[in-house]
Amino acid sequence: MRALSTFVVRCTTPEERRAGSRVPIRAMRWLTWLTAPHIMLELRRIERAVDTLVADHRSGRIARKDNLLGLLMDARDPETGHAYSDTEIHDELMTFIGAGMETSATALTWTWKLLAEHPEARARMRDELRDVLGDRTPVAADVDKLVWTKAVLAESMRLYPPIIGLTRVAKGHDVLAGYRIEPGTTVVISLHGVHHNASVWDDPERFDPARHLPENLTTERRHGSLAFSAGKRICIAQNFAIMEMALSLAVLAQRAGSGDRGADQAGAVVHRRPGRAGPDDGDAAHLSGLRRADR
Repeated sequence: MRALSTFVVRCTTPEERRAGSRVPIRAMRWLTWLTAPHIMLELRRIERAVDTLVADHRSGRIARKDNLLGLLMDARDPETGHAYSDTEIHDELMTFIGAGMETSATALTWTWKLLAEHPEARARMRDELRDVLGDRTPVAADVDKLVWTKAVLAESMRLYPPIIGLTRVAKGHDVLAGYRIEPGTTVVISLHGVHHNASVWDDPERFDPARHLPENLTTERRHGSLAFSAGKRICIAQNFAIMEMALSLAVLAQRAGSGDRGADQAGAVVHRRPGRAGPDDGDAAHLSGLRRADR
């Protein structure tokens, strides 16, 4: 599959690629129908829902404009006046769903697994939530005060990054670990390798959220954690994702009970699902068995 997809991309002219040719995408979809039809059935279900939303906005059935879809439909290029086509809007929304929702859900799943296995980190998060929030529901303004909660998330994404790796195209000649890299070479970065680099992270297999507290976060550690990528291609929604996950984790902890008794009752059980992004082997996880502590 990789060989055929590479061949298809190389056979597409630069002009077609700049114009957004969908030939490589169609080839990959066709191959996925043959090799993993269940994944394509799930994908088509999501795509139909997205296409319905686009059609409802175009027809005026949905009049609200204070949402992502409304902004995309009203957007215009300041120089050319070009507007997004329905296909381009479809692609933007599908990217947002895949990159902005499933990754966050995967990160939260692994976070709960780690919290279930480390009662001392769980207790410290419980104390922080009680001190900062009391009994009220957290809001965006509270996120900066949830220092330990964010450190828990950061350490979880270090051990189990929601995406497998990153790619970059070399702009010039370089040598990396003794290997000569030519301009135009695609370099694949394994996040698991970077995040478990013993020269940056002491005892890298150990779960220790304190590594990510402001007073402990050295320059090397900042550069050694790439859950959101880095540089000019860093995830544009990094701050939103951190806020989203921190608030979700806080609310879930409040409802499920983040104390020892509640977490033990929750009994974190992680199941792997083939075909999704995950920490080591390309599989993702979902959590089952979470129950309220007061039941």
